[in-house]
Amino acid sequence: MTLLKETLQKISAAGYVISNVTVQIIGNRPKLADRRSEAIATLSAALGGANVSVLATTTDGMGLTGEGRGIAAIASALLIKQG
Repeated sequence: MTLLKETLQKISAAGYVISNVTVQIIGNRPKLADRRSEAIATLSAALGGANVSVLATTTDGMGLTGEGRGIAAIASALLIKQG
């Protein structure tokens, strides 16, 4: 969470606020459903209360994540200039 908090500081210092964040987690396991709300709350808290969406998907057995040897994540944020 340190990285996210530092990123939020830099975004704020540059005169922006985070409108929302979307995170897509790619992997076969662990299953995310049971802890999805916890992940959203933790990420949102680290980002100063920003709206956060967390989704999960698989690669249908293809590649490193599909073979169960790793997990990938893709995140994007919408920033709005203050003032």
